[in-house]
Amino acid sequence: MSLGGVAAVRAAAVALALAAPAAALAQSAAPQPRVAYPNHSAQINQIRATPDLLRVVSIAQDKTLRVWRLSDLALLRTIHLPSDAGEEGAPRSLAITADGREVFVGGWTGIAWHRKGQIYRFDLMTGRLLDVLRGFESSIEALAISRDGARLAIGLADGPGLRVLDIASGKLLFQDREYGERVMFVDYAVDGKLASTSYDGCVRIYSDTGQLKFRAEYPPRPQPEQAVQCRGSNLGGIRFSPDGRRLAFGVQDRPEVVLMDGASLAPIKVVDPKDPRQRSLCCVAWSPDSATLYVNGTYDDDGPTPLYRIGDAGTGALHRMDIGRQKFTNMLPLRNGDLVFATNVPSLARVAADGRLLAETVPPNGDFRFAWDRLRLSADGSRIALPMRADGSELRYFGIGEDPERAYRAADAADLVDLQPPLRDGGRVAVTAVLGDLGYKHPTQVGGRRLALQPVQSVWSWASHATLPLAALGTDWSVLLVDQQARKRWEVGLPAPAHQVAISADGRWVVAAVGDGTVRWFATDTGAETLGLFLHGNGADWVAWGADGYYASSPNGDQFIGWLVNRGDAQAPDFFRAVQFERTLYQPTLVASALRHDRGAVRGAATVPLAESLRDLAPPRVTIEEAALRDADGGRPTLELRFSAEATGRPVREVGVY
Repeated sequence: MSLGGVAAVRAAAVALALAAPAAALAQSAAPQPRVAYPNHSAQINQIRATPDLLRVVSIAQDKTLRVWRLSDLALLRTIHLPSDAGEEGAPRSLAITADGREVFVGGWTGIAWHRKGQIYRFDLMTGRLLDVLRGFESSIEALAISRDGARLAIGLADGPGLRVLDIASGKLLFQDREYGERVMFVDYAVDGKLASTSYDGCVRIYSDTGQLKFRAEYPPRPQPEQAVQCRGSNLGGIRFSPDGRRLAFGVQDRPEVVLMDGASLAPIKVVDPKDPRQRSLCCVAWSPDSATLYVNGTYDDDGPTPLYRIGDAGTGALHRMDIGRQKFTNMLPLRNGDLVFATNVPSLARVAADGRLLAETVPPNGDFRFAWDRLRLSADGSRIALPMRADGSELRYFGIGEDPERAYRAADAADLVDLQPPLRDGGRVAVTAVLGDLGYKHPTQVGGRRLALQPVQSVWSWASHATLPLAALGTDWSVLLVDQQARKRWEVGLPAPAHQVAISADGRWVVAAVGDGTVRWFATDTGAETLGLFLHGNGADWVAWGADGYYASSPNGDQFIGWLVNRGDAQAPDFFRAVQFERTLYQPTLVASALRHDRGAVRGAATVPLAESLRDLAPPRVTIEEAALRDADGGRPTLELRFSAEATGRPVREVGVY
């Protein structure tokens, strides 16, 4: 069996200085509403363990980096990335330094502001943003640090290829621009070799000095067709076994994983579960002792999602493990046979080798990936009913401006009498789309015309209107309104996918149920986000807020929403919870009038812009620099605490330690 031949080895790339960033665009200074709870609120993209195996670091589409205690998945720290509406700030790649103290994060980072990608370097102990590596030609799709901790490999999107930097000096050691598509994954072997996969279909292996030692296309084509290389499948993850004896890579558009010899790079076998419902096997991970290979991918079925385990260093039999109904996004095998995995729920879980669930962290919000016709909306948009579970169960009702103790409740028949589902059949505008996370591979048509979307932007939901020639669409990171000629009227960024959308019968509101557990109302004529609502999965807690920050909530609901405020892209942003400003921002009357025509009169002149309120009332920035137990006289240990406090709004006059 052949992977398609080995390309000629070319000379190591000449080190070139990275291009200077283009003139910066304006970074938003407006407070951005975000849900606030100790879990990710959108798909987890990557997880990595610190070298001491005490902590797990995760990044997600909610534009946060989080640090968890590995033993029980208790949250230790949340770090917010500089970000803006839409995709800006969404991390896709992650690498932890060899000492476990720092982390590099990249993704769709810097693109909206500089037209260039950038990588953030954070201190995991304090959460401080230490450095920004700038000037990359596209988004940062993959990161890896060599086993000796000296080099950082960077995989880019859209063709610019691969870069390798010296971590200590920041010097560019080598690069390879000969990529036809995005780099999907990079990984170092114990001997310094570097492997990469790409959407152009080629696997590439580089020596520790940067020489391209191996390039092969998968799947292989007949010899006469190999004149032009790298026109194969969309490849997925690639990883060397910890001992370097094996190399495995996955495929995004085929249910196959290829196992290779780590030294000779000769193919050993192709793993295929022979299940027609298994659409891909994108992702691979090795156990720490190199004895077991784990693989998973997209599974087209409503039942449990399989995760496969292969013993004998990847050459053994294929064992299926049914873990649950979710899409796995990353795996982290542990030394004792346990496995930590991340999902698009989003959740983290630790399972034992026998499949027992040992620890799990799941967000407290509703899962709005239910059938589209289960959503219900009143004609004026002020009352809504929707399931809290993807299977359509736990139907809940919420009425804006109703008695706070009754506004959020289990929906009964009377609540649903005059509520209608989103309109698709019979609407003025017809939409044809393949929905879901792989929808970007297919064209979306509106009124028979192709809709212009971003290269990897998938549509998750859509709705039309009975009399207006308009359709609303929910995508990975936005909600947009289009006319029957497929022209965009407006597009507004979101922190998570818009799983459901509807247009109110009176034509005034586009309503989106978002993956972070929020429901948001946008004015049809302008796209302005007018109202947001978070419904807790416990069926009791809720918080609703207007664009001006004034909110109404259940007694405990205001702890679940806050605002991110950027401080430039060289500092970590601030994050403020609504509960910190209760005396000023809790204004139920204003929220009750949010969707009314006369809201301006109700609002009056006594309100203060949200940015001004946060600036004037913000608490100090407090950072714990170090906490350590010290020996003391008498045998009793003493906790020594070093911290810094920085005034933001009002001055710091007193410090208390609890």
